[in-house]
Amino acid sequence: MKIGNTPVIIRFPDSHHHRRPWASSRFEIKGSLQAIMSKSETRPSEHIEYHKDGTVWAKGQMCEGVPCGYWEWFRKDGTKMRSGTFENGVQVGNWTTYDRQGEVYKVTIMKPKQ
Repeated sequence: MKIGNTPVIIRFPDSHHHRRPWASSRFEIKGSLQAIMSKSETRPSEHIEYHKDGTVWAKGQMCEGVPCGYWEWFRKDGTKMRSGTFENGVQVGNWTTYDRQGEVYKVTIMKPKQ
């Protein structure tokens, strides 16, 4: 797909990508467009993905088509489910999982892959 002469990527939330919640799925577009990210962007841009009901599912920044910086994921009721930081599309540092009341359930330290 292109907007003008700029190629774009279309991303949809996919619940079975627990390890890579930003991953895209391939399927025919029948519903609403969830998010569009231009491949040509070089500076960080705000990125928001939505549940099918329109509530925010995830928000963070994208850098050159991959997640970067701080990200948060939310349940349909709006409570925060998980948060953490990406560097060049890789999870780094402390990743926090929250219970349904929004309290910290656990913190996972993401170690660099060697």
